[in-house]
Order: sequence, then structure tokens, then C-alpha cells
Amino acid sequence: WPKALVFGVIFYLIVSSLIRGVFAPELPQWNITWVTAQASKKIGHRLYILTALIAIGIVFEGVLMDTGQAPEFGSVYALIKNSLIAILLLSLGQKSLWQPQIVRLEGEETDSASATSRLWFWPYLRITTVLIAAAAIVFSLLGYHNIADFILTRIVLTGLLAALFTTMRVLIRESLSLLLERETGFASSFRRTLDVDISAGKRLTFWLLTVADLILILIASYLLLIIWKLPHQDVTDWLIGWFKGFSIGSYTFSLADLLLAVVVLVGVLGLFRVIKSLLQHKLLPQTSLSIGVRTAISSGVGYIGALIAILAAISTLGLDMTKLALIAGALSVGIGFGLQNIVNNFVSGLILLFERPLQIDDWVVVGAIEGKVKQINVRSTEIETFSRASVIIPNADMIQTALVNWTHKSSFGRVEVPVGVSYSSDVDLVEQLLLECARERSEVLAWPEPYVYLLSFGDSSLNFQLYAFIDNIEHRLRVSSALRKDIVKKFRSAGIEIPFPQRVVTIHNGTSIDSEGPVAP
Repeated sequence: WPKALVFGVIFYLIVSSLIRGVFAPELPQWNITWVTAQASKKIGHRLYILTALIAIGIVFEGVLMDTGQAPEFGSVYALIKNSLIAILLLSLGQKSLWQPQIVRLEGEETDSASATSRLWFWPYLRITTVLIAAAAIVFSLLGYHNIADFILTRIVLTGLLAALFTTMRVLIRESLSLLLERETGFASSFRRTLDVDISAGKRLTFWLLTVADLILILIASYLLLIIWKLPHQDVTDWLIGWFKGFSIGSYTFSLADLLLAVVVLVGVLGLFRVIKSLLQHKLLPQTSLSIGVRTAISSGVGYIGALIAILAAISTLGLDMTKLALIAGALSVGIGFGLQNIVNNFVSGLILLFERPLQIDDWVVVGAIEGKVKQINVRSTEIETFSRASVIIPNADMIQTALVNWTHKSSFGRVEVPVGVSYSSDVDLVEQLLLECARERSEVLAWPEPYVYLLSFGDSSLNFQLYAFIDNIEHRLRVSSALRKDIVKKFRSAGIEIPFPQRVVTIHNGTSIDSEGPVAP
């Protein structure tokens, strides 16, 4: 019985800790289930009693084995123990305890109706458990104590398995959130190392949690077969067969090789992702290289890493690398029939990365598209217009179409402001006032000096054009607008007229009408 006592104490400590972690009866608002705080407190206390009853039963059975009591005494003990356990299980099966109100699933809060729709299976599972517990009482009353004990023990072990895997899932979820989803702290530094933003971190968390859920479900299903003494040997043999390998043609693949290939692929990709991030954010900014060269280097490292990762994964699977010549031949046929545009865009992307006719944050005009370059990929270039719309342009179009890059060499540029004055104006005074407007603006450079040309004699005006240079061409519209305002103010003060177009309409009866009113023919 001393061993039974130690085992009973250990059982109670472990299970009570698990109950405290899942339902938190002392702090019910911290429970990790969907039930309310009040229900979590009640469930936790009843589970404590059930755990204590089972632990006492373990110790008492050890004492009975050492003392050698009569079988009749053992039957009475089994009846009492099984009845108490079954009654506690029936009390835990009350519908009022498991009604979801405010739930926390996947880290978000939902209402009761949404929770009920997500937990559609729970009523059937609860009713099945209650019926099995009730059947155990009937078997115990009929004298089939071993059957009742088997049923109740399996129900308890199944509940412990569910609590254990729920706790593991929450731990995985919180760990992934700590690493990838938080906006500050360690998660922010970790995302910068992996070169992913917070939205990509959330997507990565979702997929990793999905894989973890699948693995946990598979393990739990296999353990359930063992708990309920179902024939799991066939499943074990099937899994071992898959793990050892299966044949496709002349090649033999194994689950271990597939898993190792996935690990190698993800590991190498992650390694080069970290290297790319270090180059992009730590090492290359400390050099004198332009942003275009830095982008080309970091992108090239990423593509080389992807190629190495794929080749390493293929080698892990045991495939003969010389067979890749067949794949290359098939790809060449595919390129000949329909992949010309993809290859064309890919090669054009490489030209853009290394020739660097445009760089990140350049102000470009491609056809009718005008905006800033946000990303240069191997297949396409992303341009963000000034309306904040993202335009994806194939790289082949960027190479074959005339490209206007306002900030290719520098941000230095010229502003042109056309203005017309009436024919009666003093042209020297007009030129002087225009130059004064340019020189008085702080954005206009003193050198090269601004200048004015009389370009043409228009139908209604003398057409001048003011040329001024600024150090940042991105401010072209703002500076042009400010210059036009200054010109209007100075011309009004000097009495110089900016005429509007004159139109003359001739009527067949010989009467002429212009914008000022009827005049003599």
C-alpha cells in the first residue's frame, strides 16, 4: 500500500494542476474554455472532488490487496466507488454548466450564438457521456463491477486527455502569438529578423497552429484507441509502414524522408530569410551603395536561398539530381507553348534589378500610370499612384515601354509655369515680375538661376514661360501652385492683364457679337 499511496498523491497533484490550468476555479475568469466564469468554478470544484475520490480509491485498493479482504467486501466497495464516480460524472453533464456565453476561440471574442455554431458537436458528446455514465451505474448494480469500472475509468482518462491537449494547444497558440503577433517587444524584433510584417505574422501563426492542431488530433486519436482498448495494432502497423516507406515507380519514399525534406526546406528558407533581413536592415545600409543596388543584392540572396532550399529538399528525398534534366526538358516544352510571357517577365525583372533604371521610391511615369515604385519583383513591379492605388505592371512592359523616371539620378528638377498677358502689357515689366516671383520663393534655387522666355504670340495673349529649379522635384506641384498665386497678385498690383480667350461670332445678317457684347461689323 505505500506504493499505492505515493501513486495516489502524485495522481491527485498532477490532475488537480491540470484542472487548475484549464478551468481555474480559484480565478475562473482565467479559464481557457468557452464556459462562463461561474460555470468554470463549479466544474473545477466538482473535478477536484472526482480527482480526490479516484486518488482515495487508488490508495484504498492498495490496502485491500495487502490485507486480503473477502470478495464480498470488494464488491460492496466497487459498487460504492463506481456509483459515486458515475454520480459526479452525471452532475458534470448538466446542460446549464456548458452553455457558452462569452467564448474565446482563436484569440477572439464571440457571442453565444456564434459559439454554439462552432461547438455543434458538444451536445452530442455530452449526452453520450451521460448515457455511458448512467449505463455504468446499471452495470454496477447488476454486479458487473469490472465492466462499470472499465467504462468509468475510460471516461475519466478521456477527459484527462482532452484537458491535456487543450492545455497544449493554448500553450502553442500563446507561444506563437508571443513570437509573431504582438506589436511590440520580442515579437516585433523577431518579425524584423524574419523580415515579415504583423499581418504576415498572423498568417504564419494561423498555418502553424493549423499544423499543430492536425498533429495533436492525430496523436489524441491514436491515444484514444489505446485508452478504450480498441484494435490499434493495425493502425500502428499502417503508420509504421508509411514511416518506413512506400514505392512510386522506381523510387521509395518514406514519411520520415518527407518530414525531413519539409524541415530542411523550411529551415534553409528561414536561414536565408534571416540573412536577407540582416543584409537589408543591418549590413547594406552601412555601405555607400545606392538603394537599388542594396535591393538587388538582398533580392538575389533571397532567390538563391529559395533555389538552394529546393535542391536540398530534393536531395533529402533521395532523388537523382541528374533526372532533373528531364524536368528541364519538360519545362522547355512548356515555355515553348505558353510560358514565354512568364520567362520574359522573369528575365526583365533581373534586368531591372541589376541595370537599375528605376529604384524603390522613384517617381516614375509608365504610359498612363504615374506614381512611386514600391516593390521590384522578378515578375512584376508594384507602383503606388498618388491616389494610393497599387498598380502591378509586368516587368516586360517596364523594359519595352518608354519609362519616365523623375528621380532617377537625383531629386533635382525644373518647374515650368506658362502665363499669358495682354498685347498691351510691357514685356520687360512682365519678365521682371516673373523673375521676382521665382526669386522670392524659398523652394526655388538661386543657381541655376530662374529665367523667362517669350514663347509665342497667341490668339489673345503674349505667351511667357517661367523656368525655375528646385532641389526636390516631388514638390513640383506645390511650388508651381505657389508661383501662380504670386504671379496673380503681382500682376494685379502692376495692372497687367491676364486675358481670357477672345471669341468672335459672325451672324449672316452682318452683325458681329463677341464676349463683351455686340460690335460693328
